[in-house]
Amino acid sequence: MSRLRGFLIFKRKVDSKELIRIPEAYLVPGSAFGFALLTCLLIYFIGRARAMTAETMVLAGIGLMFLFHALLALLQYMASPEALQAIVFWLFGSLMKATWAKVGLVAAVLLLAIPMIVKDAWKLTALKLGDEKAKSLG
Repeated sequence: MSRLRGFLIFKRKVDSKELIRIPEAYLVPGSAFGFALLTCLLIYFIGRARAMTAETMVLAGIGLMFLFHALLALLQYMASPEALQAIVFWLFGSLMKATWAKVGLVAAVLLLAIPMIVKDAWKLTALKLGDEKAKSLG
């Protein structure tokens, strides 16, 4: 029975269909990754549509960050005292709700991401040398 507690129960029927149950351990990290990806795509497509330079895209990202922080401040302002306490606790971070399933998920993502980053590490160091040197290296 305790394993069922980790699942979000969406058994209410909506239009005579059952919704999918998603494990809680995957819901928060998956949502965070998904919305971060949507934010990156938003900046990318705005930059592509307006033919922005790299500097302008960085500034657009900073502006979007301030927009999200303003929305978070609005959420804190409108929250009840109990919800505000939960929001602040969440923002500071805690290992209180860490489980081995969540640690395993983070480890799996790192095992997939690190080889890709290491493979392209020389390109990143070439960019630090400047535009002309980076172009000459390919």
